[in-house]
Amino acid sequence: MSKEQVFQQRCFFPLSYVTIIQSGSVIYKWKLMAYPLVLSLIYLLLPWTDSTPCAVQMNTLRDLKMFYKYSNSSNPIYSIKQHLVQTKSMEMASRIIFLALVALASTSPAMASDPNQLQDFCVADENSAALVNGLACKDAQMVTVDDFFFSCLDKPGNTSNAVGSKVTPVSVAQIPGLNTLGISLVRIDYAPFGLNPPHTHPRATEVLVVLKGALLVGFVTSNPENNHHTKVLNKGDVFVFPQGLIHYQYNNWTANSVAIAGLSSQNPGVITVGNAIFGSTPPISDDVLAKAFHVSKETVDAIRAKF
Repeated sequence: MSKEQVFQQRCFFPLSYVTIIQSGSVIYKWKLMAYPLVLSLIYLLLPWTDSTPCAVQMNTLRDLKMFYKYSNSSNPIYSIKQHLVQTKSMEMASRIIFLALVALASTSPAMASDPNQLQDFCVADENSAALVNGLACKDAQMVTVDDFFFSCLDKPGNTSNAVGSKVTPVSVAQIPGLNTLGISLVRIDYAPFGLNPPHTHPRATEVLVVLKGALLVGFVTSNPENNHHTKVLNKGDVFVFPQGLIHYQYNNWTANSVAIAGLSSQNPGVITVGNAIFGSTPPISDDVLAKAFHVSKETVDAIRAKF
């Protein structure tokens, strides 16, 4: 045996071991006392490093081919370990790509604000006591054409209020046939210097088109940047407000303006910032608001009194 170079490493598993011996010709001596599935699980759950006393961890009997492939190298044990590193890296990369594709596929339905309908329509049953995400469906035999119809959007809204604007919604509350269809719209009328105050739509993106006059519009991005994107729109111009972001429209002119906006939900919801903060019931503590806005409690009370 003086001329023989012997490499012997054993992988001691609960039910198996592998012995690798190289002399003039390569001889592999191995003993297997467990099913390949057990070894596969061990292979996955017990990752090895250079400090591990085991030079080779068996996965299945296919790994024997690898031993023969690298047997003639100057350092077969090192070559085998390098092969395992490369193989395991490729396997890990494949798994990451697979999981990324699965995540992308699983989130694609969430790209719309409302779930897709599973039938031609689901006219909302306003009298149903069922609690569902949306509204329960009316019996299809009871559906009429008026369930898909709304009138009077041509009439101006009353802008005689503190902000000088009026929003006329056309959502599932006005057209029951919008239920599950994931869309709605509003007409917005602005008196001279009228404002649609800063607000958000938690469930919808908004696309607005100016029908008459001009508007100063804008939205603010989320923390920490809080970038303010603003633009003056004229008749025929279109602007998009991304879902959930605070936005506004201001008629900074001496004539009336009118706009129509589409929203990507049958019930987009609206949270007007000032009303939510200073007009909530029960009220938010003066201490909280004073510290949040860096003002005195007296200032908070003065602002709250306007809501």
